[in-house]
Amino acid sequence: MAYLLIVVAVSAIGIAVLVWRQRSHTPRTVDDSIDRFARERSAISPESRPRMARPVSDAVRRDQQRRRRVTVQRLGRPEPDGQNE
Repeated sequence: MAYLLIVVAVSAIGIAVLVWRQRSHTPRTVDDSIDRFARERSAISPESRPRMARPVSDAVRRDQQRRRRVTVQRLGRPEPDGQNE
């Protein structure tokens, strides 16, 4: 029976230490939460500016137009105006 009490006491002390340590790391105010979020965001992506999409090169644009013409020809539909290049 004494061994059981020792195990329960050690477990209770361990749980109390873990709870105390966890509470010391929790944010106290909204500003603390915002600061923590900003730190995590900057750790993930240090660049704060949004990335812009790369412009489509002329070769890619010509290939897209060629594929569109081939598809239209296979379907037997006339091409819409402005796409005949």
